[in-house]
Amino acid sequence: MMKSCFDYILNEGKFMKSKPLYINDGKCIEPQLPLRMQALGAFKSALEDGTLKLIENKCLCHNEHPENDIIISEKDRYGIAIPQVICSKCGLIRSGKVLDETSNRIFYEKYYRKIYLSSGEIPAKTLFENESKRGKTVLNLIMKYISPNEICSVAEVGCGAGGCLLPFKEAGMVVSGYDYDHDYLEYGKNMGLSLYYGDFYQLSEDNHYDLILLNHVLEHFLDPIKEIKNLFPKVKTGKYVYVEVPGIFNIHNDYYNPLRYFQNAHVYYFYKDYLITFFEQNGFDIIYGDERCRFIVRKSTPYSKDVECINSTNLSDYPFLINNYLRRVDKFQNYYMLKSEIRGILKRIIFNVLNIRRF
Repeated sequence: MMKSCFDYILNEGKFMKSKPLYINDGKCIEPQLPLRMQALGAFKSALEDGTLKLIENKCLCHNEHPENDIIISEKDRYGIAIPQVICSKCGLIRSGKVLDETSNRIFYEKYYRKIYLSSGEIPAKTLFENESKRGKTVLNLIMKYISPNEICSVAEVGCGAGGCLLPFKEAGMVVSGYDYDHDYLEYGKNMGLSLYYGDFYQLSEDNHYDLILLNHVLEHFLDPIKEIKNLFPKVKTGKYVYVEVPGIFNIHNDYYNPLRYFQNAHVYYFYKDYLITFFEQNGFDIIYGDERCRFIVRKSTPYSKDVECINSTNLSDYPFLINNYLRRVDKFQNYYMLKSEIRGILKRIIFNVLNIRRF
């Protein structure tokens, strides 16, 4: 049983007391817009009356001593009473409780967009354009490490409106996307993309793709090991998977306040060295990886290894390192935010100067 007031972190074989950074006060730190707060209230009520069910979530390393895990927060950024836990064995952060499979599906169908999108809904055109910009960035990164001649067929799991695939199509690749949002998919189809409603694993062919994209998807999986095992046969041997998730050690750049990083829709939170271990133990070679947790990996064997858990002694220092990092970012969050604003101002100044010089 995890303790709610004091947890412990390993430091050179000794246990040190560590209080949660954030207590469960039920407060949402995101803008309290009417649609969001209404959906949040309905979601919390569904949890309280048992309509939606939470179950215990174990670490992917199958830690034998979860009683030593660190509760870094007793809530997420929306004030949902789900503990955010650092594994005392490998440092992987996880939601201590997650929705069961049925409840999880209901959550994404009924509550997710209203809670997570500031206006309650992003117009399909806006989403498509944002995805397209991201797609260009992803394509440029991939092309630094992989010859364009190696990639003919591309698929994206959780494609939204499919905008991320547009730059790949314009580069001459055959693209396909899979998602569960009819409206967004319809918009992407009207833009000339091959998009499909439903389960990627059931609808797509084995040994078919040169590149599969997982853009901010892996952190949502209830069982990432199972999902990667299902994805493995879809990739041709010697071909590639691109994965991007919000990296733990990039919080000070993108979130500033660690509590904004914690959200009930994210089941696991990854860091670079953990993902290196994760992919290698699942039969992939690492082509590229960074602390933003953008990874290009290559399927190195014809058959997936039978992986049940992710385990490595190389990760044993991370419970201490991650706990300290989160507390430091929390303490200096205003500094990191100011630093980011200064970077943004400098970028705009440089951009304007360059534009002036063009004329």
